[in-house]
Amino acid sequence: MKKILLTITALLGAYAHSANAASIGPYIFDASQTASSITAASNVAATDGPSSLTDLSLTTYFEGAPSNGSVSLGFSNSLFNRTGDDLAFYFLRANGEPDSAAFGLNINGSIGTDNYAASLFTYIEDGISKKYQVAFDAGYADLFIATVDLGDFGITGNDFINSLTVSDLDSTDRLALVAGFNLTAEAPVVVPVPAAIWLFITGLGALGMISRRRV
Repeated sequence: MKKILLTITALLGAYAHSANAASIGPYIFDASQTASSITAASNVAATDGPSSLTDLSLTTYFEGAPSNGSVSLGFSNSLFNRTGDDLAFYFLRANGEPDSAAFGLNINGSIGTDNYAASLFTYIEDGISKKYQVAFDAGYADLFIATVDLGDFGITGNDFINSLTVSDLDSTDRLALVAGFNLTAEAPVVVPVPAAIWLFITGLGALGMISRRRV
């Protein structure tokens, strides 16, 4: 897959992403909570230019080139601190590569620890635990996830963020997506029956009763 080397220090501007919701297995999340722009990048390679982190696709990503890569992200909608984890960082890992990712994080000028570890993303479907795989080169890569609580950066429940910087990315840290951590199981679609159909069914029932009386 072709990669584009990016070393950007100036503002790049917003790269709008699709308005459609993104899905991972049986889960969906609000696209309005994903990173919407790249404001700076250094020592990173991207599969599809600056939009690799804003297009909602898990097949495009940023990685260190080869190490100490960093990328600053902007969010068009403010992310507030909620109970528990608030942000999810999605990484791709190919077979034989380390099964964890250590990266640095700077939010509102506060620098977090560099030991945020990504773990294998799994979900339950039909009672079976499954892992999510993404097409990668000639095979597949597993999806890993690291979650972060904004409270660790001094962000209170009444505060919000609009940007952050991910650092210390190496060539196996393929960052594919950053989003507000609000994954929910997709609810079944209930299609209401129009009133006209109920009237039609009621009418058929009445005709059936009349027919029985005539026999």
